[in-house]
Amino acid sequence: MNPGITSREIYARHTGTEGKSYAASHLVWSTDEQDGATTFIAARNAEAAKLNDKARQEDKPAKAKVEQITHEQYLKERAI
Repeated sequence: MNPGITSREIYARHTGTEGKSYAASHLVWSTDEQDGATTFIAARNAEAAKLNDKARQEDKPAKAKVEQITHEQYLKERAI
């Protein structure tokens, strides 16, 4: 394995345009120059922004977002 590339598990809360959310774990890859978690969350939020734009055009709720959470928050939300 390339010593400049590492993987780790991160946890995120995904919220849909209607406001319902769920917690999920994701495996991300990082390099010496780029943090995989930051890149992953930014990409998912860009997708959420597109969903929100579409929802607004259809006069629907636009609450989509993704936020990184801790392992403890993930376990608590998954237990519900």
